[in-house]
Amino acid sequence: MKKYILLVFVVIIALAGYFLLARGQHKLAANAAVSVTDSTGAKVHIPAEPKRIVFLNAYNLEIFASIGGKAVGRPTSTSYPNDIKESIKDIPEVGMIHAPNLEKIMSLKPDLVVGTNVPFHVMLRKPLEMAGVPLYLNMINSYEDVLKSIDDFGCFAGREKEAAVKRAQIEKEYAALTQDVQKGRGPKVLIIFGSPDSFNMSTKKSFGGDLAERLGAVNIADKAENVKDSSYIPLSMEFVAKENPDIVMLITMGGSKPRQAAVKGDYDLVQGVSTFLAQAGITVTHKMCAHSLKAITEPAADVEAYAEEGEWLQEILELRDKLLFADDVALTQADASNMKVLISAPFMNGVVATHLPFMGEKGADFLLEQIQGYYQK
Repeated sequence: MKKYILLVFVVIIALAGYFLLARGQHKLAANAAVSVTDSTGAKVHIPAEPKRIVFLNAYNLEIFASIGGKAVGRPTSTSYPNDIKESIKDIPEVGMIHAPNLEKIMSLKPDLVVGTNVPFHVMLRKPLEMAGVPLYLNMINSYEDVLKSIDDFGCFAGREKEAAVKRAQIEKEYAALTQDVQKGRGPKVLIIFGSPDSFNMSTKKSFGGDLAERLGAVNIADKAENVKDSSYIPLSMEFVAKENPDIVMLITMGGSKPRQAAVKGDYDLVQGVSTFLAQAGITVTHKMCAHSLKAITEPAADVEAYAEEGEWLQEILELRDKLLFADDVALTQADASNMKVLISAPFMNGVVATHLPFMGEKGADFLLEQIQGYYQK
């Protein structure tokens, strides 16, 4: 009898040990790290199934959210497309793209932080590593980068099927948009990346330049002598005057300003670029602001502070006499043969994930329309 009881006891211990071992192995497998290479070429060890991801820039989060991914932290921005705003509205903010708050990031207990290859994100790698949190930097400079990001983020979110559906949808739209493209025969385009401090030309190594080339435009920046492998090169008045572009697109840094204030800021940049072009002997006939006038003039929670001044609506409506907005159709009805178009659009690369070929609100749509209009001249 004692032998029987001892045997049962041994079996129970063995079974308990087996289940504890199996449970431990399952936990280890769930928390196992995989080695990946990010856009900077760095080897990063990330969880096989990250559960608490913090994003430092908008376009990466846009792609992640567009396939149903759930983040625990997001950057401060007013640039998110409408179709993901509802799904991310309750996610805590961790600061603007150029000023991430490390203390806030760590308070969210992330197991992965995703940013982009900019100095203010790169400098977080060491402190995050010291805290045991991997930093994955993902850049989007081309259509292929968009597709790769969808695949990668699908794996991160455990939503590979949804990512495959999104990728197939974009590939289908892309094929339809580019089927009639006549490469090298489109209008000459100058894409300016602008800030209050400086202006640079976007080459085909940048997302905007890559998109313009795919749509059939001739990007004059690619003809400059000092291009090499640079995404952006200094803006030269002599070079612009020599090349005499048909379309000028001004890409501006999106921030956390209310949209009314942002439009006024964009207008000031447009005026500055117009002056520059005039000095180069180029007269702009149409100034286009790629914001929706309807959205701008409708009061919303994020513009209350600015609206209290009581001047924004009048200012924006006055600007309408000087600018064409995304709601206006006059731009596409104008005589294409006599146009010199300057388009201002906020800098939001990631919107292509859900709305190819957008490049900041309606910006790329109008760029596409102008290129197609050029073919029809």
